[in-house]
Amino acid sequence: MAGEFSVIQLWKLGNSCETALNLTGCRNVRIIAKGVLFRFHGLWEGLRIENCENISVEGLEFNIDRKPFSVARILEENDEGAIADIQDSRLLAGNTPFKRAMVWKDGKYTEIDVPSSIELKDDGKLLLRGLQRKGLVGCQLYLWHFYVYRPGIAIYDSSDVNIHSVRIYSFCGYGINGEGSRNISLDGVWVVPEPGLRVSTPVDATHFASCQGRITYRNCHFAGHGDDAINVHGYFHQTKIISSRECIAQYRAGLRDFAHSGRKAVFNVGEHLILTRKDNLEILGEYTLVKSQDMPENAQLLELDGPLPVSDSELLLNAKERCSVELEISGCTFSDHNARSILAKCRRVKIMNNIFRHSVMAAIYIAPESFYAEASVTEEILIKGNIFLDCGTRLPALPYDTACILVQVDAPSLPRQRHGRLCIEYNLFEHTGTKHAVMVRDVENLKLSCNRFSPGQESILLDSRRIGMIDCDCAYIDKTINN
Repeated sequence: MAGEFSVIQLWKLGNSCETALNLTGCRNVRIIAKGVLFRFHGLWEGLRIENCENISVEGLEFNIDRKPFSVARILEENDEGAIADIQDSRLLAGNTPFKRAMVWKDGKYTEIDVPSSIELKDDGKLLLRGLQRKGLVGCQLYLWHFYVYRPGIAIYDSSDVNIHSVRIYSFCGYGINGEGSRNISLDGVWVVPEPGLRVSTPVDATHFASCQGRITYRNCHFAGHGDDAINVHGYFHQTKIISSRECIAQYRAGLRDFAHSGRKAVFNVGEHLILTRKDNLEILGEYTLVKSQDMPENAQLLELDGPLPVSDSELLLNAKERCSVELEISGCTFSDHNARSILAKCRRVKIMNNIFRHSVMAAIYIAPESFYAEASVTEEILIKGNIFLDCGTRLPALPYDTACILVQVDAPSLPRQRHGRLCIEYNLFEHTGTKHAVMVRDVENLKLSCNRFSPGQESILLDSRRIGMIDCDCAYIDKTINN
Protein backbone atom coordinates (compact mmCIF):
# COMPACT_ATOMS: atom_id res chain seq x y z
CA MET A 1 0.00 0.00 0.00
CA ALA A 2 1.52 3.30 -1.09
CA GLY A 3 0.70 6.80 0.07
CA GLU A 4 1.37 9.38 2.78
CA PHE A 5 -0.03 8.95 6.28
CA SER A 6 -0.17 11.74 8.89
CA VAL A 7 0.24 10.69 12.51
CA ILE A 8 -0.75 13.50 14.87
CA GLN A 9 0.00 14.04 18.55
CA LEU A 10 0.34 17.25 20.51
CA TRP A 11 3.78 18.21 21.77
CA LYS A 12 4.05 17.53 25.47
CA LEU A 13 6.68 17.38 28.16
CA GLY A 14 7.94 14.22 29.84
CA ASN A 15 8.96 10.81 28.53
CA SER A 16 5.55 9.61 27.38
CA CYS A 17 5.07 9.04 23.68
CA GLU A 18 3.15 6.82 21.31
CA THR A 19 4.41 4.21 18.88
CA ALA A 20 2.96 4.24 15.39
CA LEU A 21 3.79 0.62 14.49
CA ASN A 22 4.30 -1.74 17.43
CA LEU A 23 5.47 -5.28 16.68
CA THR A 24 6.22 -6.29 20.29
CA GLY A 25 6.24 -10.08 20.66
CA CYS A 26 5.90 -10.85 16.95
CA ARG A 27 7.54 -13.80 15.20
CA ASN A 28 8.16 -14.44 11.50
CA VAL A 29 6.69 -11.17 10.20
CA ARG A 30 7.48 -9.47 6.91
CA ILE A 31 6.31 -5.90 6.24
CA ILE A 32 6.47 -4.67 2.63
CA ALA A 33 5.64 -0.95 2.50
CA LYS A 34 7.20 0.43 -0.65
CA GLY A 35 6.07 4.01 -1.24
CA VAL A 36 4.58 4.41 2.25
CA LEU A 37 5.55 7.63 4.06
CA PHE A 38 4.63 8.23 7.70
CA ARG A 39 4.74 11.95 8.51
CA PHE A 40 4.67 12.52 12.26
CA HIS A 41 3.26 15.58 14.00
CA GLY A 42 4.49 15.64 17.58
CA LEU A 43 6.64 13.28 19.65
CA TRP A 44 6.39 9.75 18.33
CA GLU A 45 8.34 6.55 18.04
CA GLY A 46 7.96 5.24 14.51
CA LEU A 47 8.39 1.45 14.70
CA ARG A 48 9.07 -0.74 17.75
CA ILE A 49 10.52 -4.24 17.34
CA GLU A 50 10.76 -5.69 20.86
CA ASN A 51 11.00 -9.33 21.98
CA CYS A 52 10.68 -10.37 18.36
CA GLU A 53 12.22 -13.01 16.08
CA ASN A 54 12.69 -13.09 12.32
CA ILE A 55 11.33 -9.67 11.36
CA SER A 56 11.75 -8.08 7.92
CA VAL A 57 10.75 -4.50 7.12
CA GLU A 58 11.03 -3.10 3.61
CA GLY A 59 10.29 0.26 2.04
CA LEU A 60 8.98 2.45 4.88
CA GLU A 61 9.75 6.18 5.00
CA PHE A 62 9.61 8.26 8.20
CA ASN A 63 9.68 12.02 8.65
CA ILE A 64 8.71 14.41 11.42
CA ASP A 65 6.88 17.64 10.62
CA ARG A 66 8.30 19.84 13.41
CA LYS A 67 12.02 19.21 13.12
CA PRO A 68 14.17 18.83 16.25
CA PHE A 69 16.10 21.90 15.08
CA SER A 70 15.53 25.40 13.78
CA VAL A 71 17.22 27.01 10.79
CA ALA A 72 18.65 30.53 10.96
CA ARG A 73 21.12 32.72 9.09
CA ILE A 74 23.89 34.72 10.74
CA LEU A 75 23.38 38.41 9.98
CA GLU A 76 26.17 40.11 11.88
CA GLU A 77 28.98 39.55 14.36
CA ASN A 78 29.75 41.83 17.29
CA ASP A 79 31.60 41.89 20.61
CA GLU A 80 28.75 40.02 22.33
CA GLY A 81 28.71 37.22 19.77
CA ALA A 82 26.43 37.17 16.73
CA ILE A 83 22.92 38.07 15.57
CA ALA A 84 20.88 35.54 13.56
CA ASP A 85 17.38 35.46 12.11
CA ILE A 86 15.13 32.42 12.10
CA GLN A 87 14.42 31.30 8.55
CA ASP A 88 11.64 28.80 9.11
CA SER A 89 8.07 29.51 10.19
CA ARG A 90 8.17 27.46 13.38
CA LEU A 91 7.58 29.53 16.48
CA LEU A 92 10.21 29.75 19.20
CA ALA A 93 9.65 30.79 22.79
CA GLY A 94 11.96 32.39 25.30
CA ASN A 95 12.37 29.02 27.07
CA THR A 96 12.99 26.97 23.92
CA PRO A 97 16.03 24.75 24.63
CA PHE A 98 19.09 25.12 22.38
CA LYS A 99 21.39 22.09 22.75
CA ARG A 100 23.89 22.47 19.91
CA ALA A 101 24.78 24.82 17.08
CA MET A 102 26.10 23.92 13.62
CA VAL A 103 27.04 26.12 10.67
CA TRP A 104 26.88 25.23 6.97
CA LYS A 105 29.83 26.93 5.26
CA ASP A 106 31.80 26.29 2.07
CA GLY A 107 29.72 23.26 1.11
CA LYS A 108 30.02 21.44 4.43
CA TYR A 109 29.07 21.97 8.00
CA THR A 110 31.11 22.27 11.14
CA GLU A 111 30.30 22.44 14.81
CA ILE A 112 30.79 25.81 16.44
CA ASP A 113 31.36 26.42 20.12
CA VAL A 114 27.97 26.32 21.82
CA PRO A 115 27.11 29.93 22.69
CA SER A 116 27.09 30.72 26.40
CA SER A 117 23.44 31.68 25.90
CA ILE A 118 20.95 32.09 23.07
CA GLU A 119 18.48 34.92 23.65
CA LEU A 120 15.29 35.38 21.65
CA LYS A 121 14.98 39.15 21.13
CA ASP A 122 11.76 41.14 20.87
CA ASP A 123 12.18 41.52 17.11
CA GLY A 124 12.34 37.72 16.71
CA LYS A 125 16.06 37.61 16.04
CA LEU A 126 18.53 35.54 18.08
CA LEU A 127 21.46 36.89 20.04
CA LEU A 128 24.16 34.20 20.26
CA ARG A 129 26.16 35.37 23.25
CA GLY A 130 29.77 34.27 23.57
CA LEU A 131 30.09 32.93 20.03
CA GLN A 132 33.83 33.16 19.43
CA ARG A 133 34.25 32.00 15.84
CA LYS A 134 34.20 34.78 13.27
CA GLY A 135 33.75 34.97 9.51
CA LEU A 136 30.33 33.31 9.55
CA VAL A 137 28.11 36.18 8.34
CA GLY A 138 25.71 34.87 5.70
CA CYS A 139 26.13 31.24 6.74
CA GLN A 140 23.19 28.96 7.47
CA LEU A 141 22.89 28.08 11.16
CA TYR A 142 21.21 24.96 12.59
CA LEU A 143 20.13 25.02 16.24
CA TRP A 144 19.19 21.68 17.86
CA HIS A 145 16.42 21.59 20.47
CA PHE A 146 16.72 17.86 21.34
CA TYR A 147 19.44 15.29 21.83
CA VAL A 148 17.71 11.96 22.44
CA TYR A 149 13.98 11.48 22.71
CA ARG A 150 12.51 8.62 20.66
CA PRO A 151 13.96 6.81 17.61
CA GLY A 152 12.44 6.27 14.22
CA ILE A 153 12.97 2.52 14.68
CA ALA A 154 13.59 0.78 18.03
CA ILE A 155 15.00 -2.79 18.04
CA TYR A 156 15.09 -4.19 21.59
CA ASP A 157 15.73 -7.75 22.83
CA SER A 158 15.08 -9.20 19.37
CA SER A 159 16.88 -11.48 16.93
CA ASP A 160 17.22 -11.84 13.16
CA VAL A 161 15.93 -8.41 12.18
CA ASN A 162 16.32 -7.20 8.59
CA ILE A 163 15.67 -3.57 7.60
CA HIS A 164 15.63 -3.01 3.82
CA SER A 165 15.30 0.17 1.76
CA VAL A 166 13.93 2.21 4.65
CA ARG A 167 14.37 6.01 4.64
CA ILE A 168 14.36 8.22 7.74
CA TYR A 169 14.57 11.96 7.12
CA SER A 170 14.31 13.37 10.63
CA PHE A 171 13.32 12.27 14.12
CA CYS A 172 13.58 13.52 17.72
CA GLY A 173 16.34 11.06 18.53
CA TYR A 174 18.21 8.24 16.81
CA GLY A 175 17.18 7.16 13.36
CA ILE A 176 17.54 3.53 14.50
CA ASN A 177 18.27 2.48 18.09
CA GLY A 178 19.00 -1.14 18.99
CA GLU A 179 19.74 -2.76 22.33
CA GLY A 180 20.08 -6.31 23.64
CA SER A 181 19.48 -7.80 20.20
CA ARG A 182 21.17 -10.38 17.98
CA ASN A 183 21.81 -10.50 14.22
CA ILE A 184 20.64 -7.26 12.66
CA SER A 185 20.97 -6.40 8.96
CA LEU A 186 20.54 -2.95 7.41
CA ASP A 187 20.49 -3.01 3.60
CA GLY A 188 19.84 0.10 1.52
CA VAL A 189 18.84 2.14 4.57
CA TRP A 190 19.01 5.93 4.23
CA VAL A 191 19.09 8.35 7.17
CA VAL A 192 19.41 11.69 5.39
CA PRO A 193 17.98 15.24 5.44
CA GLU A 194 14.80 15.87 3.53
CA PRO A 195 15.31 17.89 0.32
CA GLY A 196 16.17 21.53 1.03
CA LEU A 197 17.69 20.89 4.48
CA ARG A 198 21.23 20.03 5.56
CA VAL A 199 20.69 18.00 8.75
CA SER A 200 18.64 14.98 9.75
CA THR A 201 18.70 13.43 13.24
CA PRO A 202 19.96 15.41 16.28
CA VAL A 203 22.10 12.49 17.47
CA ASP A 204 23.38 9.24 15.90
CA ALA A 205 21.76 7.98 12.74
CA THR A 206 22.08 4.42 14.09
CA HIS A 207 23.08 3.30 17.58
CA PHE A 208 23.42 -0.29 18.82
CA ALA A 209 24.34 -1.20 22.41
CA SER A 210 24.78 -4.53 24.23
CA CYS A 211 24.08 -6.60 21.12
CA GLN A 212 25.38 -10.00 19.98
CA GLY A 213 25.95 -11.92 16.76
CA ARG A 214 26.36 -9.88 13.58
CA ILE A 215 25.38 -6.34 12.69
CA THR A 216 25.75 -5.69 8.97
CA TYR A 217 25.35 -2.53 6.91
CA ARG A 218 25.24 -2.81 3.13
CA ASN A 219 24.65 -0.07 0.56
CA CYS A 220 23.38 2.43 3.13
CA HIS A 221 23.54 6.22 2.95
CA PHE A 222 23.99 8.49 5.96
CA ALA A 223 24.19 12.29 5.96
CA GLY A 224 23.72 15.30 8.20
CA HIS A 225 23.55 14.03 11.78
CA GLY A 226 24.13 15.73 15.10
CA ASP A 227 26.50 12.95 16.17
CA ASP A 228 27.81 9.69 14.65
CA ALA A 229 26.33 7.81 11.71
CA ILE A 230 27.08 4.40 13.29
CA ASN A 231 27.84 3.72 16.96
CA VAL A 232 28.18 0.13 18.23
CA HIS A 233 29.31 -0.67 21.78
CA GLY A 234 28.72 -2.43 25.09
CA TYR A 235 28.43 -0.88 28.55
CA PHE A 236 30.83 -0.57 31.46
CA HIS A 237 29.22 -0.46 34.92
CA GLN A 238 30.94 1.33 37.78
CA THR A 239 31.74 -1.28 40.42
CA LYS A 240 32.50 -1.25 44.14
CA ILE A 241 33.71 -4.43 45.87
CA ILE A 242 32.04 -5.00 49.26
CA SER A 243 33.16 -8.58 50.08
CA SER A 244 35.26 -11.40 48.64
CA ARG A 245 32.55 -12.36 46.12
CA GLU A 246 30.11 -9.44 46.21
CA CYS A 247 30.07 -6.04 44.57
CA ILE A 248 27.71 -3.22 43.75
CA ALA A 249 27.50 -2.32 40.05
CA GLN A 250 25.78 0.63 38.42
CA TYR A 251 25.81 1.94 34.88
CA ARG A 252 26.44 5.68 34.92
CA ALA A 253 27.68 8.05 32.24
CA GLY A 254 27.76 11.61 33.50
CA LEU A 255 24.42 12.20 35.21
CA ARG A 256 22.69 9.41 33.30
CA ASP A 257 22.08 6.03 34.99
CA PHE A 258 20.07 4.45 32.16
CA ALA A 259 20.97 3.11 28.73
CA HIS A 260 20.70 5.04 25.46
CA SER A 261 17.31 3.39 24.92
CA GLY A 262 16.02 4.99 28.13
CA ARG A 263 15.79 1.54 29.73
CA LYS A 264 17.69 0.15 32.71
CA ALA A 265 21.19 -1.17 31.97
CA VAL A 266 21.48 -4.23 34.25
CA PHE A 267 23.21 -7.62 34.35
CA ASN A 268 21.33 -10.94 34.31
CA VAL A 269 22.08 -14.07 36.35
CA GLY A 270 24.25 -16.48 34.36
CA GLU A 271 26.04 -13.82 32.33
CA HIS A 272 29.82 -13.85 32.02
CA LEU A 273 31.25 -10.61 33.39
CA ILE A 274 34.68 -9.02 32.92
CA LEU A 275 36.22 -6.90 35.69
CA THR A 276 38.61 -4.13 34.58
CA ARG A 277 40.38 -1.13 36.00
CA LYS A 278 38.82 2.14 34.90
CA ASP A 279 42.10 4.03 34.52
CA ASN A 280 43.64 1.76 31.85
CA LEU A 281 40.98 -0.93 31.12
CA GLU A 282 43.32 -3.71 32.28
CA ILE A 283 41.37 -6.95 32.77
CA LEU A 284 41.51 -8.20 36.38
CA GLY A 285 39.27 -11.25 36.11
CA GLU A 286 36.29 -13.01 34.51
CA TYR A 287 33.28 -14.26 36.45
CA THR A 288 29.80 -15.72 36.16
CA LEU A 289 26.96 -13.86 37.83
CA VAL A 290 25.37 -16.17 40.42
CA LYS A 291 22.85 -13.86 42.09
CA SER A 292 21.65 -10.28 41.75
CA GLN A 293 19.49 -7.93 43.76
CA ASP A 294 18.11 -4.60 42.57
CA MET A 295 19.08 -1.48 44.50
CA PRO A 296 18.08 2.21 44.27
CA GLU A 297 19.19 4.33 41.27
CA ASN A 298 19.35 1.29 38.97
CA ALA A 299 22.27 -0.23 40.90
CA GLN A 300 22.63 -3.97 41.55
CA LEU A 301 24.12 -6.06 44.35
CA LEU A 302 25.96 -8.88 42.57
CA GLU A 303 27.27 -12.22 43.82
CA LEU A 304 29.96 -13.71 41.57
CA ASP A 305 31.34 -17.24 41.29
CA GLY A 306 34.93 -16.43 42.23
CA PRO A 307 37.01 -14.30 44.59
CA LEU A 308 37.36 -10.64 43.72
CA PRO A 309 40.75 -8.91 43.82
CA VAL A 310 41.90 -6.35 46.33
CA SER A 311 42.28 -3.09 44.41
CA ASP A 312 42.45 0.61 45.22
CA SER A 313 41.58 1.52 41.62
CA GLU A 314 38.16 2.46 40.31
CA LEU A 315 36.65 -0.68 38.78
CA LEU A 316 34.30 -1.50 35.90
CA LEU A 317 32.26 -4.56 34.94
CA ASN A 318 30.96 -5.39 31.48
CA ALA A 319 29.04 -8.36 30.11
CA LYS A 320 31.34 -10.31 27.80
CA GLU A 321 28.74 -11.48 25.30
CA ARG A 322 27.15 -8.03 25.04
CA CYS A 323 30.43 -6.76 23.55
CA SER A 324 30.73 -9.70 21.14
CA VAL A 325 29.24 -8.12 18.01
CA GLU A 326 30.88 -8.75 14.64
CA LEU A 327 30.31 -5.49 12.76
CA GLU A 328 30.55 -5.39 8.96
CA ILE A 329 30.02 -2.23 6.90
CA SER A 330 30.33 -2.28 3.11
CA GLY A 331 29.24 -0.25 0.11
CA CYS A 332 27.94 2.66 2.20
CA THR A 333 28.33 6.42 1.86
CA PHE A 334 28.80 8.84 4.76
CA SER A 335 28.82 12.63 4.75
CA ASP A 336 28.50 15.66 7.02
CA HIS A 337 28.32 14.21 10.53
CA ASN A 338 28.88 16.32 13.61
CA ALA A 339 31.17 13.65 15.06
CA ARG A 340 32.46 10.42 13.47
CA SER A 341 30.99 8.43 10.62
CA ILE A 342 31.75 5.15 12.45
CA LEU A 343 32.39 4.69 16.17
CA ALA A 344 33.00 1.02 17.00
CA LYS A 345 33.73 -0.83 20.25
CA CYS A 346 33.03 -4.51 19.63
CA ARG A 347 34.75 -7.86 19.02
CA ARG A 348 35.39 -7.70 15.28
CA VAL A 349 35.09 -4.86 12.77
CA LYS A 350 35.22 -4.95 8.96
CA ILE A 351 34.88 -1.66 7.07
CA MET A 352 35.21 -2.17 3.32
CA ASN A 353 34.51 -0.26 0.10
CA ASN A 354 32.78 2.76 1.60
CA ILE A 355 32.99 6.49 0.84
CA PHE A 356 33.49 9.03 3.65
CA ARG A 357 33.10 12.77 3.18
CA HIS A 358 33.12 15.81 5.50
CA SER A 359 32.94 14.13 8.90
CA VAL A 360 33.55 16.80 11.54
CA MET A 361 35.88 14.48 13.50
CA ALA A 362 37.85 11.44 12.29
CA ALA A 363 35.69 9.41 9.91
CA ILE A 364 36.46 6.12 11.70
CA TYR A 365 37.12 5.95 15.43
CA ILE A 366 37.70 2.58 17.09
CA ALA A 367 38.22 2.83 20.84
CA PRO A 368 36.60 1.75 24.10
CA GLU A 369 36.01 4.83 26.26
CA SER A 370 36.28 4.62 30.03
CA PHE A 371 34.91 8.13 30.54
CA TYR A 372 31.74 7.43 28.56
CA ALA A 373 31.48 3.89 30.06
CA GLU A 374 31.40 2.20 26.63
CA ALA A 375 33.13 -1.16 26.02
CA SER A 376 35.26 -2.81 24.68
CA VAL A 377 38.55 -3.47 22.83
CA THR A 378 38.44 -5.13 19.41
CA GLU A 379 40.11 -8.44 18.54
CA GLU A 380 40.34 -7.91 14.78
CA ILE A 381 39.91 -4.79 12.62
CA LEU A 382 39.99 -4.65 8.81
CA ILE A 383 39.71 -1.27 7.04
CA LYS A 384 40.03 -1.89 3.31
CA GLY A 385 39.21 -0.29 -0.01
CA ASN A 386 37.60 2.88 1.37
CA ILE A 387 37.73 6.45 0.03
CA PHE A 388 38.14 9.39 2.44
CA LEU A 389 37.40 12.86 1.09
CA ASP A 390 38.10 15.99 3.14
CA CYS A 391 37.24 14.47 6.52
CA GLY A 392 38.05 16.02 9.88
CA THR A 393 36.54 19.50 9.45
CA ARG A 394 36.63 20.42 13.16
CA LEU A 395 39.62 22.72 13.12
CA PRO A 396 41.66 23.62 15.04
CA ALA A 397 40.27 21.27 17.73
CA LEU A 398 40.58 17.97 15.84
CA PRO A 399 41.89 15.20 18.16
CA TYR A 400 45.53 14.45 17.31
CA ASP A 401 45.14 16.38 14.01
CA THR A 402 43.76 13.14 12.54
CA ALA A 403 41.10 13.27 9.85
CA CYS A 404 40.29 9.76 8.67
CA ILE A 405 41.15 6.81 10.96
CA LEU A 406 41.86 6.95 14.69
CA VAL A 407 42.44 3.73 16.67
CA GLN A 408 43.33 3.69 20.36
CA VAL A 409 42.12 2.78 23.86
CA ASP A 410 40.60 5.88 25.45
CA ALA A 411 41.63 5.67 29.11
CA PRO A 412 43.76 8.04 31.18
CA SER A 413 46.61 5.79 32.41
CA LEU A 414 49.35 3.52 31.07
CA PRO A 415 49.88 0.66 30.33
CA ARG A 416 46.51 0.18 28.63
CA GLN A 417 44.70 -2.86 27.37
CA ARG A 418 45.30 -3.26 23.61
CA HIS A 419 43.29 -4.12 20.54
CA GLY A 420 44.32 -7.27 18.66
CA ARG A 421 45.07 -7.15 14.90
CA LEU A 422 44.56 -4.01 12.80
CA CYS A 423 44.92 -4.04 8.99
CA ILE A 424 44.55 -0.83 6.97
CA GLU A 425 45.02 -1.46 3.24
CA TYR A 426 44.02 -0.28 -0.25
CA ASN A 427 42.40 2.93 0.99
CA LEU A 428 42.48 6.35 -0.70
CA PHE A 429 42.96 9.41 1.53
CA GLU A 430 42.22 12.86 0.14
CA HIS A 431 42.28 15.10 3.20
CA THR A 432 42.99 18.79 3.48
CA GLY A 433 43.81 21.10 6.35
CA THR A 434 44.90 18.38 8.79
CA LYS A 435 48.28 16.83 9.40
CA HIS A 436 47.41 13.14 9.58
CA ALA A 437 45.16 10.71 7.77
CA VAL A 438 45.71 7.93 10.33
CA MET A 439 46.73 7.72 13.99
CA VAL A 440 47.23 4.37 15.75
CA ARG A 441 48.26 3.26 19.22
CA ASP A 442 47.26 0.56 21.76
CA VAL A 443 47.33 -2.25 19.16
CA GLU A 444 49.14 -5.62 19.32
CA ASN A 445 49.66 -6.14 15.58
CA LEU A 446 49.43 -3.40 12.92
CA LYS A 447 49.63 -3.77 9.13
CA LEU A 448 49.51 -0.77 6.76
CA SER A 449 49.85 -1.54 3.05
CA CYS A 450 48.95 -0.26 -0.42
CA ASN A 451 47.26 2.95 0.75
CA ARG A 452 47.34 6.20 -1.26
CA PHE A 453 47.52 9.68 0.26
CA SER A 454 47.17 13.34 -0.70
CA PRO A 455 50.40 14.84 -2.06
CA GLY A 456 52.41 16.77 0.52
CA GLN A 457 50.50 15.52 3.57
CA GLU A 458 51.99 13.99 6.70
CA SER A 459 50.05 10.77 6.44
CA ILE A 460 50.56 8.34 9.35
CA LEU A 461 51.10 9.01 13.06
CA LEU A 462 52.06 6.01 15.20
CA ASP A 463 53.02 5.70 18.85
CA SER A 464 55.25 2.63 18.43
CA ARG A 465 55.84 2.42 22.17
CA ARG A 466 52.23 1.28 22.44
CA ILE A 467 52.10 -1.02 19.39
CA GLY A 468 53.34 -4.62 19.52
CA MET A 469 54.36 -5.29 15.89
CA ILE A 470 54.34 -2.89 12.92
CA ASP A 471 54.31 -3.90 9.23
CA CYS A 472 54.13 -0.68 7.20
CA ASP A 473 55.05 -0.10 3.54
CA CYS A 474 54.98 3.72 3.76
CA ALA A 475 56.70 6.44 5.75
CA TYR A 476 55.19 7.32 9.10
CA ILE A 477 55.83 9.64 12.02
CA ASP A 478 56.74 7.83 15.23
CA LYS A 479 55.81 10.00 18.18
CA THR A 480 55.23 9.32 21.85
CA ILE A 481 51.82 10.67 22.79
CA ASN A 482 51.65 11.34 26.49
CA ASN A 483 47.90 11.31 27.07
